[in-house]
Amino acid sequence: MDAINLEVKLFLSSVLWGIGLVILYDCIRIFRRVIKHNKFWAGFEDLLYWAVSAVLIFQMMYRINDGTIRGFAIVGVIIGMTLYHYSISEWLVYTTAKGVHKSILGTRKTMYFIMRPVVWIGRRLCWMLGFFTKFLARPLSFFRKSLQKIWKQVKIAVVKK
Repeated sequence: MDAINLEVKLFLSSVLWGIGLVILYDCIRIFRRVIKHNKFWAGFEDLLYWAVSAVLIFQMMYRINDGTIRGFAIVGVIIGMTLYHYSISEWLVYTTAKGVHKSILGTRKTMYFIMRPVVWIGRRLCWMLGFFTKFLARPLSFFRKSLQKIWKQVKIAVVKK
């Protein structure tokens, strides 16, 4: 009786692990919908996902069944993956990606609204600075040349001593 309980526990936990693996892959799918990828990075993400999945499934089997691979445990993982994928996976990925897109758009609009007066003030300050630069160009040029002459005399005096 105890062996049957252990096998039922292994089967149910493998079903839950299958659901967890599809949830993990859904996170990758949401990430791909939010940030567009090329084929190389998508392939790299898939490779990394399957490597992590293999390690997690091995860890589950090692913990529960002392590393013995059972066919019904693999079938349980496949059943869990299939049940979750065909029940709420597509809806969850779609709504989450849509929500992330809307929150990013809302953040952009808010930042635009906040930064609009700052940009306006910055443009006015640049205009005023340009105006004063043109207005003060001659006196500043004269002052700069005078300072260069004085600096030359100071350098000559310091070098002679």
